[in-house]
Amino acid sequence: MLTIQEIAAVENYFPQMFTGCIKTEDYVLYYNEKNKESWDSNHAIIFKYDERYEEHVDIIASIYTNLGIVPRFYNAYVKDYITAVREMLIRKGYTFELNENRFFYRSGRRVIKDLPELKIKQITQSCDAIDEILVDAPWMKVVIENSLPSDSFRLFIGYDYLKPVTMASLRTINDLTRLDDVKTPLAYRGRKYCQSLLNVILNDESISHYTKQYLYACERDAVHIYEKLGYVEHPEKVHFWMAWKE
Repeated sequence: MLTIQEIAAVENYFPQMFTGCIKTEDYVLYYNEKNKESWDSNHAIIFKYDERYEEHVDIIASIYTNLGIVPRFYNAYVKDYITAVREMLIRKGYTFELNENRFFYRSGRRVIKDLPELKIKQITQSCDAIDEILVDAPWMKVVIENSLPSDSFRLFIGYDYLKPVTMASLRTINDLTRLDDVKTPLAYRGRKYCQSLLNVILNDESISHYTKQYLYACERDAVHIYEKLGYVEHPEKVHFWMAWKE
């Protein structure tokens, strides 16, 4: 079973595939002035709570303000200091939101029936199919197109009679693969396109590269599909917080 520490090592760093990045020993800062609607493209993570934490917050906020980006912070999956950070950030005028993240890891290979009419292609450059699937999520389109040059990113689109109907990606860091960017337009949902696409890309070892696999999910219908494909919810509950200042 994957540990939360292994998952955190990917969660903290996978945005560097698609956005600008400033790294120090104490924090990582992600930014993209051309995709401000993407929170994953524009946030900072401070790795430990110590006497310099507030100083780091002010430095990072200044960088974002100069870029015209809303200062936003994610946690580093460290439990100990949530209360102290919350009080400090609220005092400084930040909105603080605390949630419980649900991570799922793949415990074994499980195969479901394919849809013969669904043809799957790996996408290596920007194309009209991405535009069609993400017509209502332009920020996500930028994330995906910025990810395409990375060797650690693979994008797959499912077609039904030449019509793009579903998509998903795999992001790999440190032999750990994050299932991501799962999207089916509303008009094509309920037809098992998504689960058929995932069945192929997760069970084809030439695609999955034998890596350990995990994902983050919260929607009930999506969780049901992932469980059919062998994903199991991680027993350790993970508190995730973010804070931002308009």
